[in-house]
Amino acid sequence: MQLSPYYQSKVMDMVSSFIYDTIKSKYYKKDKKYTLFYPLIGNLYGKNPILMVVGRACNGWKYGWTCDDIDVRNIAKKVISDANDGLECPMQWLKDRWDGTYKDDYNIHRSAFWRVSKEILKGVSDCNDDNWESYLAWSNLLKISPFEGGNPNASEWDAQVKECILLLKAELEELKPKYVLMMTDISWAEAFIKDLGGNSEPINGNSIVRSLLLYGKSKIIITIRPEGVGTQQFVNEVLKYI
Repeated sequence: MQLSPYYQSKVMDMVSSFIYDTIKSKYYKKDKKYTLFYPLIGNLYGKNPILMVVGRACNGWKYGWTCDDIDVRNIAKKVISDANDGLECPMQWLKDRWDGTYKDDYNIHRSAFWRVSKEILKGVSDCNDDNWESYLAWSNLLKISPFEGGNPNASEWDAQVKECILLLKAELEELKPKYVLMMTDISWAEAFIKDLGGNSEPINGNSIVRSLLLYGKSKIIITIRPEGVGTQQFVNEVLKYI
């Protein structure tokens, strides 16, 4: 399952807008490198579009570029192409790196975000330990982040948030997930919730699940970041609202 040519064109528009606004900013650093994230969709997701997980922004990714890089549009096209090449499941990298035995030695199992994503998906679908990643769709609120890691700063947020809200809407409308697990905390999700046009339902007295929102037929569950919380505790609290 792939996102539409319309969505892809809006990603390219967002990149152009980000570059324009960033160069104008008084905080612009000519040599600062950025990376573009494009949503990844497991090759079995379309059979049962049940769960989409959403983070804040990529903590480092691939194909670093600067705002004055003459090749940046081709780099963006390469990112989109990689997500849609059809050679293997776009989420296969999770399985390859789950235990740190892949060639880059990165251990995905150490990530609280991915541990809870796996267990929640297993709780709401027929997937298992061997194929869970193929049933998952993954996105981030912000699509451009510093290449060296870390979240976008305030000016980088401002340079892309309007376009990223439109992209999230398009993702929900095209992918039609039954559940959206937005592990961003309410402070990051707030601007997106407002523009989704629905009324969010604050969850009082729950330290993990902070708000619920219905967008079309998708139930959006907004939580705190999972770091520092026991995996099973986090999973159990989320499953109460599914």
